Amino acid sequence: TTTTTTTSLKRSMLPRLAESLSSRVVAGETTNGSSESSLFVPLAQDCLVYFKSLEVQSKWHELLQALDDLTDKASRSSSSSSSTSDGQVVETCKEVQGEEDLKIGLTRRQRLEYKTHVLFRDLERYHPACALFHELILESHDQWSYWLGYLECLLLSSSNESGHGAGTSMEQALSTCTELALEIQAQYRNEGGGESTNTNMNTSTSMIRTKHPPRAAHLILVEVAAVRVRGGVPTHAPSPISFRHDPPSANTDATQTQNGDSVHTTSTTTTGTERTLLREALVQYGTLFAPLAACTFSDIRQYLVLLADGDGGALEDKRHEEIVALLEWTKTSLFQGAASKQALRCTTASVQIIFCIMAQLSSNTNNSNTNSNNQELYNEVEAKYMPTLNELLNVWKDSLSLGGTVKAEDGGQKEIQPGDELAILIVQYLLHRDARNAEDGDSNSLWMAACLLEKALAHSPYNPHLKLVCLYIYSRLGAASKSLELYKELGVKQIQLDSCPFVILDVLRKGGLYSDVIEICSSIVKLHYATAKDVGEFCTRAMENGNLSKAEEFIQFQRSNMRESLTLLWGKGLIMDCAPLVYNYNNDYGSALSTTKVEAHAKVLGAMHGLCGCDEDMDRATNMINEVNTHCGAPNIVSIAATATGKDKTRVSDNRDFSMLSYEILHKQSHPTTDAIIHESMRRGMVHGLLLRAVLCVDAARGPKKGKPSKSSDGLIKVCKSMLVHMDRSQEFSSTDSRGDIAHGPLLQAMIKLCRVLVVVSCGLPKDDGAVDTFALRESQSVELLQDVSKLITETQSKVHFRNEATHLSRRVEDICELLPDYLVSLFGLVEMTGKLFALMSWGKRKQHTKAAPSALAGVAKALGTWVHSMRDVLLTSFPSMASVEEAMTAAAASQDDGLSCEYFSQMFDTRIIQTVMESRQETRNRVLPFLHHMVDTLDSYDTPIQAQ
Repeated sequence: TTTTTTTSLKRSMLPRLAESLSSRVVAGETTNGSSESSLFVPLAQDCLVYFKSLEVQSKWHELLQALDDLTDKASRSSSSSSSTSDGQVVETCKEVQGEEDLKIGLTRRQRLEYKTHVLFRDLERYHPACALFHELILESHDQWSYWLGYLECLLLSSSNESGHGAGTSMEQALSTCTELALEIQAQYRNEGGGESTNTNMNTSTSMIRTKHPPRAAHLILVEVAAVRVRGGVPTHAPSPISFRHDPPSANTDATQTQNGDSVHTTSTTTTGTERTLLREALVQYGTLFAPLAACTFSDIRQYLVLLADGDGGALEDKRHEEIVALLEWTKTSLFQGAASKQALRCTTASVQIIFCIMAQLSSNTNNSNTNSNNQELYNEVEAKYMPTLNELLNVWKDSLSLGGTVKAEDGGQKEIQPGDELAILIVQYLLHRDARNAEDGDSNSLWMAACLLEKALAHSPYNPHLKLVCLYIYSRLGAASKSLELYKELGVKQIQLDSCPFVILDVLRKGGLYSDVIEICSSIVKLHYATAKDVGEFCTRAMENGNLSKAEEFIQFQRSNMRESLTLLWGKGLIMDCAPLVYNYNNDYGSALSTTKVEAHAKVLGAMHGLCGCDEDMDRATNMINEVNTHCGAPNIVSIAATATGKDKTRVSDNRDFSMLSYEILHKQSHPTTDAIIHESMRRGMVHGLLLRAVLCVDAARGPKKGKPSKSSDGLIKVCKSMLVHMDRSQEFSSTDSRGDIAHGPLLQAMIKLCRVLVVVSCGLPKDDGAVDTFALRESQSVELLQDVSKLITETQSKVHFRNEATHLSRRVEDICELLPDYLVSLFGLVEMTGKLFALMSWGKRKQHTKAAPSALAGVAKALGTWVHSMRDVLLTSFPSMASVEEAMTAAAASQDDGLSCEYFSQMFDTRIIQTVMESRQETRNRVLPFLHHMVDTLDSYDTPIQAQ
C-alpha cells in the first residue's frame, strides 16, 4: 500500500513539474533566470507542451490566459517588425539545433482554434466561443468544422440563456447562422470571387479568391434546414483544432453506419414546413454544385436520408409529397446525359440521389407502421423516376468520349474516366434487384455486372473503385482466385495492410485459398512488428528535434490504434486456423483430385504447419508455446482468449477503412461487425488452446503397467489441470451468442468432450466417492463422452446449409470452405490425438470389436467421416458448363426480362469472363479436395472389418 501511494504521489507531481519547466520556456527565461527580449515569441512546440500540462490538470483559465499572452506578444512583435528598417530583424523565436522548420511560433489561426476548443468543449462558455468561431469562419470560410461548431454553439448558448422559449431560441440561433452564410455568399457574388474588403463583416481579414463558390457557406443552409427537421439537434461538430491529432474517443456517434448514412433522432414534433425547407435547400445546393463538383452527393447524403426517413405518423403524406417533388426536380433538371463533363456530373448526381431515396425507402419497410406506404412509394420511384438500364448504359457509353484518348503505357495520364461512377451505379442497381428478387447463385445480373465492369476497366484500368466492385462481383460468382488477382492489382501496402484486407480475407477463406489467407495475414503481422520497432526510433528523433507533439502522436497511435488493432487480432486467428491447410500446391495431386481410391490420395493435412494429430505436433506445439506471449505472433490469440471469457469484450481499435466503399448506395456489401470478429477470434483462441493442451497431454501420457494405469507424472497432472480449467472457460464461451453460426455451440462442445476424454484416459478424473481408479472406470467414462460427441456431430450435420439441395452450388462450396478450417480440422485433429492415446493404452483400432472405447471412437470417426464424405460429394459435383451459362444469358437478353436490349447485351457479352470464373471455381475445388480425401481416408481407417483382424 505504501509503495502504491508513493507511486501515485510521484505521478501527480509530473504534470506540475512539466508546467513549471515549460512555463519558463514559454516565458523566455534563460538558464540564469533572466528574461529574454519582451518581443520574444516561443516556439509552437514549446507552447503545445505547456498547454498539455495545463490541460491534464484542468487549469482552463490559466490556459486561456496563456493564449491571450501569446496573442499580445505576437501583436507587439508584428508591430515592431513593421517599424523596423534597414533589414533589422526582431527576435521572434529561439534557435533549436539548427532546425529551420521548427523556428516558428503558433499562428494566429492556431491560437484561435485552441482558444475556441477550450471555451467550447472544456468550459462550455458558448457566447465567447461563438465569437471566435465567427472570426475563424471569416478567416477560412470553407472550413466545414468551423461552421458546424458555430451552429452548435449558437444553439447551445441560445437554449441556455433565452427567455423567449426553446422554439424562439432555436429560430434566433438558426437565423444568425443563416445571415452569416448569406453574407459570405453575397460577398463572393459581388466580388466575383475576388478579395473582400467589406467593412460590414467587422474584420480586416481578406477572403481568398477561389475558382468556385464556397461549398461550406452553402451547405450550412442545408444543415440549418435539417436542424429544424430534427427538432433542434445539429450534426455533432468535430474539434476545431486542425493541427493536433487526439486519440479517438470511445463515445462515437452510434447513428453512423459504415458507409456514411446516418439518421439523427428527432427530439420534438415537426411540421410539414420543415421538410419543405429541407427539400428546397437540397435543390438549391444541388442546382449550384452538381455541375461543378463530383462530391455533391456525398455532401448532401445524410440530409437525403433524413428527408426520406419516416415514422408513419400524421406527416406521412407530406413526406411522400416532398420526396416526389425532389425526385421530379432530379429527373427534369439534373438528368442531362453525357454531352459534357458538367452534364455527366449532373446525371451521375441525379442517379445517386434517386438510389439514396430508394435505399432509405427499402430499409424503412422493416417498420410495420410504414411498410405498405414505403413499399408503394418505392414502387412509384422505381417506375416513374428511375432511368432504365438501357438509358444508363447509353449514357455511360457516350461518356467514354469525354476521357483521355492516350493510354498510360503510351505516355498518357493514369486518370480515371468521367463515367466510371455511372458504371458502378449500374452495377449497384443490378445487385439491388437481385437482392429484392431473392436470387441466389449465378443470376444473369451478376454475369451482366461482370461484363460491364470488365469493359469499364478496359477503358479505366487505374480506378480502384472499379476494381473493388469487380472483386465483389467475382466473389459472388465463386471466383476467389480472380478476386485475389484484382486485390493484388490495388497495390495495398504499408498502413493500408491494416485498413484494407477486410475486403478479401473472407473471400479467400470461402474460396478455399487458405495459403493466400496466411500470406495476407502474415503481411499484417509483419507490418505490426515493423511499426512497433520503428515507433521508438521515430519518437526519439522527434524529441531530439524538439517536435514533442509529434512524438506524443506516435506513441498514441501505436498504443491506441496499432497495438489494439482489430485486423491484427483477426489475422492471428486466421493464421492459426488455416495453418494445417497449407501444403505444396505445385506437387502432382492430379490423381487425388479425380478419384476416390485410397491409395491415390496424398496426405496433405498438416503437411507443413498446424496441429492435426500428426507426428510433428509436439515440436510445433513447443514453438507455439514459446510465442504465446509475443504480441504480434499468431499464437498470442491463445493468450488473449484466456483472459476474455463469456461475454467479456476485448479492447480493440477497428481500423478498417469503410470509406473506400463510399460508392455503395443502393446495395451494400455485408462485412463482419467488430463484435463478430472479436467473437470469432476468441473462439479460435479457445479451440487452439484446447489443441495445444491436448498435444501436451498425449505426449506426457504413459501406457499401462501390468494392466493397471501408470502413476501420473507431475508434468501430466499439471497439463491435465490446465486443460480442465481451459475446458471450463471454453464451456462458458460456447454458451455465448453464436452470431448466427449453427455449428458454433455443438461443435465446440464436441471438442471439449474429446479433450475431457484425453484427461480421463491419461490421468483419470478426481472421484468424490473414493472409488478406485481403474482402466474399466476410465473406459466407461470415455465411452459416454464419445457417444455424446457422435450425437453432436450428427445433429450439426443435419442443420448446416450445404445439406440443403435448394441452395446454389457455389454457396454450398463456400459453406464447406468455411467449416473446414473453423471446426472440422480441429475436430479431426482431436480424433487423431484420441486414437493415438487409445493405441498407447492398448485400445487400438483393431480392438473396436472387443473393447467399448475403440468402438465408441470408431463411431465418432464414422459420424465425422460421413459428414466430410458428403462435403466431398458436393465439391465433386460439376458446376454449370460454359455453354449452359451462355445459353441462359442469351435467352434472358432476347426476352428483355432484364430491361436490356439484345443488341447492347451482345456487344458486352464476353465468353472469356465465363471461362475465368470456371477456372477459378476449379482451382477452389483443386485446393480443397485433397484435404477432404485425406480426412475421409483416415477416418475410414477407424472402421476395421472383422475379417482383417
